[in-house]
Amino acid sequence: MKMFLKLVLSAILAVAFSCKKDIEKKSATELLTQKTWTLVSYGYDHNANGIIDAAEESIRDCDKDNKYSFNTNGTGLFEDNILSCGNGISEMPFTWKFINNETTIDFLTGIVKILRLNDGQLVISNNDISTGVQSASHIETFTH
Repeated sequence: MKMFLKLVLSAILAVAFSCKKDIEKKSATELLTQKTWTLVSYGYDHNANGIIDAAEESIRDCDKDNKYSFNTNGTGLFEDNILSCGNGISEMPFTWKFINNETTIDFLTGIVKILRLNDGQLVISNNDISTGVQSASHIETFTH
């Protein structure tokens, strides 16, 4: 009887482990291009903690509905949407490519470092400034 129970238990464990799905990790391209991104935060990170704190936040209401779409062919589209910031540009195409082992995005207009890229969030840093005493990174956060 003990041998039978051992065989049944072994069979159950074998089935359980064989049914376990391998979680496939998405590539940076898949994460970036799977959905449209919405700008939710930006500002200069004066305390260098890697996030934009409330006192550092510079986003305007007209920026909060801006959409950014990245295509797998290296093109993209910025859309100003309903609340316009008054610059007269409602949409603008752009080009992009990953560099530095997919840790950086090279746009035609500049290069940004990827601080975080996952299924729900894109955080980039660019335009480091220096005031002589301290330096700060400009950080932008996007969500779906």
